Amino acid sequence: MAQSSNTPEPPTLHKRLAHTSIDRLEWNTLCSALAGFARFRENRGILESLGQDAPLDDSTRALVFDQTSEMLRILDSGEGFFDFTDVAMDDALASLRLGRPLIPIELLAVRLILEQALRAAAFARGRDAENRKRQFPATTQILEGLQPDARIAHRLAQCIDDDGQVLDGASPGLREARSAVAASGRRLVAALESLLKSSSIRDALQDPVWMERDGHYVLPVRTDRKTSVAGVTIGVSQSGSTIFIEPAALAEPRSALEAAKRDEQIELHKVLSELSALCRTSFPSIEGCVGGLLELDRIRARSLLATRLRAVRPVLHQDPSLPYFDLTKARHPLFEIESKPCVPHDFSFGVRGSAASASTTQPLAPPCVLVLSGPNAGGKTVTMKLLGLFALMAREGLFVPADQARIFLFKSIFAAIGDSQSRSEDLSTFSAHLQTIRELVLNADKQTFILLDEGFVGTDPAVGAALARSVLEALASRRVCTVITTHFSELKTIADENPAFLNASMEFEHRALKPTYRLLEGIPGQSFALELAGRMGFPEPMLERARELHGKEAGRLERLLHELQEARTEAEIEKEKQILLRLELESETKTLKLKTAQLATIREEIVDEYTRKLDKRFNAFRNALEIRERQFFRSKQSMLDDIAHSRSQAEIQTAKGPESNPLILQGSEKPRPPAREEAKHTERRPAHPQTADTQPRKRPLKDFADLAKIVGPSASKGLSAGNEGRKWLSGSHWDADDVDDLIKLG
Repeated sequence: MAQSSNTPEPPTLHKRLAHTSIDRLEWNTLCSALAGFARFRENRGILESLGQDAPLDDSTRALVFDQTSEMLRILDSGEGFFDFTDVAMDDALASLRLGRPLIPIELLAVRLILEQALRAAAFARGRDAENRKRQFPATTQILEGLQPDARIAHRLAQCIDDDGQVLDGASPGLREARSAVAASGRRLVAALESLLKSSSIRDALQDPVWMERDGHYVLPVRTDRKTSVAGVTIGVSQSGSTIFIEPAALAEPRSALEAAKRDEQIELHKVLSELSALCRTSFPSIEGCVGGLLELDRIRARSLLATRLRAVRPVLHQDPSLPYFDLTKARHPLFEIESKPCVPHDFSFGVRGSAASASTTQPLAPPCVLVLSGPNAGGKTVTMKLLGLFALMAREGLFVPADQARIFLFKSIFAAIGDSQSRSEDLSTFSAHLQTIRELVLNADKQTFILLDEGFVGTDPAVGAALARSVLEALASRRVCTVITTHFSELKTIADENPAFLNASMEFEHRALKPTYRLLEGIPGQSFALELAGRMGFPEPMLERARELHGKEAGRLERLLHELQEARTEAEIEKEKQILLRLELESETKTLKLKTAQLATIREEIVDEYTRKLDKRFNAFRNALEIRERQFFRSKQSMLDDIAHSRSQAEIQTAKGPESNPLILQGSEKPRPPAREEAKHTERRPAHPQTADTQPRKRPLKDFADLAKIVGPSASKGLSAGNEGRKWLSGSHWDADDVDDLIKLG
């Protein structure tokens, strides 16, 4: 008996259990939303059945994640070539595969396939091909596999319009045949109009019109005048008062019209045969384009779902020492799809607290059983389904709605949620529940994720709690990741004894008596059944009696949990205050840093501006000094040259005698320094002729003292006598500033 009870269930039962589990997690609702983003109808069925078969292998899953990430970036860039148009491609491929001629609507499908493949393939070609290949390697690998024949696409575009009709320009013969049909039709209508103009025929008609009935052109003739119109009776009106007659006069034009239509059909068949043969020559390429477009459409659907869910790529692992779930701002996928308000969760399942680790010197394995408690309608089942859906989405290569997500890669995901009662198998609710749990336990291993909603209820609470604990301990000993929602107080205390267990609860605002739907890690939760009963209007005496029957010990535990939650709430409030204060301080610090940087920038600008101005003024002053210095030295040299020349002339005149100097003979005028231009032609008498030598000689002038000795006392006095000196020097080429400089230096 014991040996048979441990025998694994057959694979079919395992598969059935897996399908039932994902249905209870509402996985089909998520898959339907995913399929709604697909453009090709073939993909909708594939995506709706996602996860029903064997899970993706690791390499395929990684590739799907890469493709989704790349597609999100491509869609954000605004590229429109992935905006596909649905095409009924199955019939066209079947006709090509069987070698039968394609009808116009199938040729239109081939045309649309090739045109969309050409647009998509163009993304991986052209000038940016190498750059895009580096940016989007997984996507360009698919695009490079598309080899559409542009010649066939162009030919089909010339022959088939968007409504699936063959155009007149498909061939010259078809154009001529259709022109003949139109001409024959006009002749037939002209014949009908001519008959209507005949008074004998018009008087026999119910209405003076012609019409087309069952492919025949007829006149509505009154029953009492049917002999007035020769022809073939096509039909009778419901009242019997009108007979529809095809006039005999239309025989010839009608025959011509039918012959023209036969010719048109012959030419149309030629065109369709020619186009079908052309497509058949490129059938492998067309089939490859279909496969590539379908794959791109599935990637696009995954990307659009990720955008709708505001999802991120999860980091997957299979390390048992890491948390099974490490989530930041995790949101329920179905709430996001339906745009319902959702409280995000920050949750790490599989990390042992520091207090527990410090209680023993031996390293503890991460907890693998989560006991989730809290009030009724507080969000326990929704949170458990969130974890199950996240595990399924990660396994099937879908992004998850969170800011960050690290998830253990589970091979199997089982869930026991809701009533499993079976009338056909004669099982009660509790019996069916036990059978499901038995199947789960027998098929579970380290890569299995089990979710139990209100497990082991429906029987004696004490027995149910004991059975639940024994099953959970067995699962924990085999390191099977398990989440159970419960109201059993006995299960809430296991985490204090067994490190493989972890408590969590849904927060309840006891003052307002309403849930907040926030997930609290590390502490069990109260059921708040009596408080909820009071809120719903139960009489107070009835509630008091319930509290009395509940017992002192249970009441003490509830009070402890209540105080623990109050302390947790106060700590959260204080934490939020500290966070707000820290953010405020960071904001002020950031503002001060910004202002300091601005002031530093302004100071640097001011210093740079004044430095530029001072440099400019200094350079201008230096240039002015250099110019003045050059002017002074030129003037000085010129003056010394003039004085030396005058001295030489004086010495020459002294040697010749005073009679040779006309200025001395006149005697009434004092000698005047000649101008530079007249110095070469005018002779001057030296101021002190008695000191002149008989022969001219040159002496070097070292300073203005030598100059004074040469020019004599009057000139020396003039050099230091202000206005008189200026008058004496005014005849030279020096300007006023040079004169002042010379006087100051003299």
